[in-house]
Amino acid sequence: MNAHRQRLRRLLKGLKKLPLAEFCRGVEERAFQAGLWTETEGAKRPLKMGLPPLLATPDLSRNLVTATRVVHRALSTLPGLTAERPEARSLLCLTPAEHSWLEQHPNSDTRIFCRLDALLPVDSQTLLFIETNVVGIAGMTYAPAAAHGFFEEFSKWFPEEAGRLNLKHLEDPRRLLWQELRAQVGGGNGLRVGLLDDLTLYKWGGEMGRLADYLTAYGDHAFVVDPRELEWTKETLRTGRGEQLDVLYRFLELQELAEIDAQHPLKALKQAFNHGLVLPSVNGDLDQKSTFELLTNEEFGSHFPLRHQRLLRKHVLWTRLLSERYTSDPEGKRIDLPDYASRERTGLVLKPNRGYGGHGVMLGPLTSQSDWEQAVQEGVGTHVVQRLAPPVRDNLLLTSSSDVQPRDCYITLGLFPGRSGLAGLGRFCESEVVNISQKGGVVPFLTVPQ
Repeated sequence: MNAHRQRLRRLLKGLKKLPLAEFCRGVEERAFQAGLWTETEGAKRPLKMGLPPLLATPDLSRNLVTATRVVHRALSTLPGLTAERPEARSLLCLTPAEHSWLEQHPNSDTRIFCRLDALLPVDSQTLLFIETNVVGIAGMTYAPAAAHGFFEEFSKWFPEEAGRLNLKHLEDPRRLLWQELRAQVGGGNGLRVGLLDDLTLYKWGGEMGRLADYLTAYGDHAFVVDPRELEWTKETLRTGRGEQLDVLYRFLELQELAEIDAQHPLKALKQAFNHGLVLPSVNGDLDQKSTFELLTNEEFGSHFPLRHQRLLRKHVLWTRLLSERYTSDPEGKRIDLPDYASRERTGLVLKPNRGYGGHGVMLGPLTSQSDWEQAVQEGVGTHVVQRLAPPVRDNLLLTSSSDVQPRDCYITLGLFPGRSGLAGLGRFCESEVVNISQKGGVVPFLTVPQ
């Protein structure tokens, strides 16, 4: 922990119980108003926050930018790699419907906007990536909302300390996405953006509704649109209400689109894909957890520059799609993969390759040998096995708790690399599988001078 964060912790500990509870409520209320909420049964529910915020010095920020950019660039090469190497494509568990969309809408566009999830071990600057998210990214609103909530309340309670610490926001992930959307269509002012989601799932618009508000306030015209309502007339993409669209940003995976298409043909959306008007393109669905095998298996190393290969080995955790085959272990030794996975339980984690929300994740050290071996057998073809990184623990105050005593929590980072910098947020959970859907919450992420 750097000295600035130690200072923040002492300041918060110095508040008596009732003032501390009032401070936490103030942070939560400001963050809620800025968009830190989730929708449950048609109602907005504030998300928990953990304090103090995570702080990055300039040196750490530079290291994070370097590591995330290398992984981001590597991910952008995967469409070419999987097209050239059938054995690489076989490591991605695409459904027949996804194969069909990829074949029907070939697109050379490799532009992606992503969130990279990672661990940063205590007192270390070696970021360890655990997975990537390209389609259906959550947290773009959460990151700036959490930072805003803490920053504003802290400045109110500790104005002199706020000036002395000189806390700064990281980049806003929504701005980084806006830059990618402009690049998708070659720039221009007054961009008309369609934010694609299944509107039957929300009352309040979900992540895309909040993103539409931001982009509109930024000077563009943004509409949350359901794929069923799109129209394609005279080489122009429009909403069902007649608004012309320059570009679509999709929150829905190909698998979800295929299910909708089976009931309601998505002719206009398919035209938009063919004309390069959708971010991410169909290539965005190559973001499975097994993607990291393509970055950590030396069989595919020649597709990346030597310097990037070294950084990928350093920062991306060894990952393999669980299948009956021989491959290399983290030290490069040849192994029988299922046998290795069964034997090395305490150093591994088992995850559903296409899962999300932390569901079905099994940590080897917390699982009995018999349960682990059964899970390995049942997970062949559907799960990945990954080297287990040391968990990152911290003592956090939870804003939503009536008890303001700190609690031991586990933390992961979600990082958004972009053209003008890096955005990020922390996530915490009292269990080792860290996810907001697992009763977790958000930790603000700010920067400080050296």
